[in-house]
Amino acid sequence: MTYPGTFSKKETIYKICDNLIYLCRKNDVKSICIPLLGCGVGKLEEKDVLEIFKEKFFRIEDIDIKIIINT
Repeated sequence: MTYPGTFSKKETIYKICDNLIYLCRKNDVKSICIPLLGCGVGKLEEKDVLEIFKEKFFRIEDIDIKIIINT
């Protein structure tokens, strides 16, 4: 996601998740909703992004994280 409209990389989603957690804690944010990043124009598979989210967010207890899935 270097430029809008380009293909996304899984590594970028990992970095975004880390930054999101950091910024939530820094700004005392207790609840967020996040879409499946990179799955539209970015062409990542939903299952891959969900797996990254599970890995990154599963043990987070101080932030209520909701994943938005478009059907």
